[in-house]
Amino acid sequence: MSTDVNQLNNLNMENLTSKIHNELDQGLDQPYMSNDDLNDLQQLQLQQLQQLQAMQQTQQTQQPQQIQQNIVEEQSKNKNSPMIDLLRDPMIILVLYIIISHPKFQEFFGSYIPNLYNIEEGVSLTNLLVQGVLFISIYFSLKLFI
Repeated sequence: MSTDVNQLNNLNMENLTSKIHNELDQGLDQPYMSNDDLNDLQQLQLQQLQQLQAMQQTQQTQQPQQIQQNIVEEQSKNKNSPMIDLLRDPMIILVLYIIISHPKFQEFFGSYIPNLYNIEEGVSLTNLLVQGVLFISIYFSLKLFI
């Protein structure tokens, strides 16, 4: 905790300065590190700098190889990918439509989901809306994972 300079009175200031003068007179003003310690520290820092430069050089030589490898992998993926990407969504939609509009599916899940299928009324607007919401929910769930 520090003391505000304005709160120090002359007695405290004189006491503080006299202590500092006494320490200087006694030779307690020695540097924290000797010149030998500083030279050792400087040598250690130079060694670390050289190691870092060597690591950077190896990384720079490896990066172009990795970039080239990534490009080759992307190109191999892209050869098959456009056709699959083009047909994936329509195929998902087709399969979902066939499944949701199949009468056995509607009868089975109609007992769990109200207004999905009603034999007495036939196809009504509420049936279509529930089927559409079910279709959209399943479609977007599949889009997240495929």
